[in-house]
Amino acid sequence: MAADMAAAGCLAVAADTLCQKVIEERERIDWRRAGALAAFNGLYVGGFLHVLYQCYSPVVSAVATRMAASSALRSTASPQHALGCAVVDNLHCGSLYIPAFFACVGTMQGQTLGEALALLQGEWWPTYTSCTAFWIPFMAANFRMVAPARRVQAMAVANMFWNVVIDYLAHRQLHAPPSPERPALLFRTEQPKTVVWPLC
Repeated sequence: MAADMAAAGCLAVAADTLCQKVIEERERIDWRRAGALAAFNGLYVGGFLHVLYQCYSPVVSAVATRMAASSALRSTASPQHALGCAVVDNLHCGSLYIPAFFACVGTMQGQTLGEALALLQGEWWPTYTSCTAFWIPFMAANFRMVAPARRVQAMAVANMFWNVVIDYLAHRQLHAPPSPERPALLFRTEQPKTVVWPLC
């Protein structure tokens, strides 16, 4: 678990640094932002997911048995079982990961909890649909082809690329006029303000 936590935290810093320097072209790196991402990813992605991933396969097998589904879905070596694990992970992302990210990273970067939850309310749906499109195919391949002990590390590598993409998409809209669909909820920082977007 310690290796997973270290890998997830370091990759989060690398991705955020790349986004700030190359995509956003900042003169100075916002280390508070990078530190918040590193702390959250190290603890949640590297720590909590290390435990949670071990529950996916038994859950899929139990549901398949209860529903009298095909034997392929119950077989841990099948692509159907791997896709089932990816769907379970996707449900986790929408119900737990995304809210935790907005609340934890937002408050660590200077938002009040109320501000973080208000931003979550406005951004949950586009964030969840984007995560679904990116992560279900990857997680299906992850559970199909990667050894259980390496799945969190594989996900952390993919998460680094996702971090850069989602940061770019978020900051591309930074100076757009606010609208009812995208309220202007920004961080209070002395540096150019940033919007929180999760790394699902």
